[in-house]
Amino acid sequence: MPAKINHSAIYYKGCCGRRAYDIATIKEFCKLKADIWDIYVNNEIVFENFSTGLVMGFNGKISAGGMILNPFAVINDGLVDFSLIPMLKFTELVKLLKQAKEEGTQCYD
Repeated sequence: MPAKINHSAIYYKGCCGRRAYDIATIKEFCKLKADIWDIYVNNEIVFENFSTGLVMGFNGKISAGGMILNPFAVINDGLVDFSLIPMLKFTELVKLLKQAKEEGTQCYD
């Protein structure tokens, strides 16, 4: 999805400036089209045909404007951490957004 976001952001850069990537992210995520991945660790398959909405790689816990994306990442441990966000159905996405608005949500939920 990140390559799709970068490509979509080109259209919005003229009118939205730095927010072009935010708009493109929302646009691509709302399409609800999954990317299919095979995930290998040490040449052994961990997930096969994993349907994901977003895959993010980190070398630290903080990204963007100070948002904690991976609370367990350590910048100097020599490892790269990945977060796999599964593809949600529209009804699940609406339920999650409603919960986040009303109650807040944790990365552990």
